Amino acid sequence: MLGLIGGFLGNAGARIAWALFGCGSLAMVWSASPPGGRAAATGLAALMWALASILALRGLSLRPIVHNHPPQFPTQFSPALHIHGTLPAPSAAQVSDTHPLRKR
Repeated sequence: MLGLIGGFLGNAGARIAWALFGCGSLAMVWSASPPGGRAAATGLAALMWALASILALRGLSLRPIVHNHPPQFPTQFSPALHIHGTLPAPSAAQVSDTHPLRKR
């Protein structure tokens, strides 16, 4: 009964115990039944166990639970690059009228 109730409440250990107890019960039914009716007795026990497992294993899912929540902070993306630097002013010797790229 602990496996049934614990499985109903979602306890993973109780669900494992429920499944193992079911396998053990089917093995006991098989071994205690007369040879002529073993298959029928075990099949009937498996059917009853499957019906009881609907309650014990309800909501059993192998899919992961994903919680998608929006971020709690405003996202601001600004790809601009700002470089702050100072360049010294060119001296008179550096600036001449003979430079090939300078307009005349």
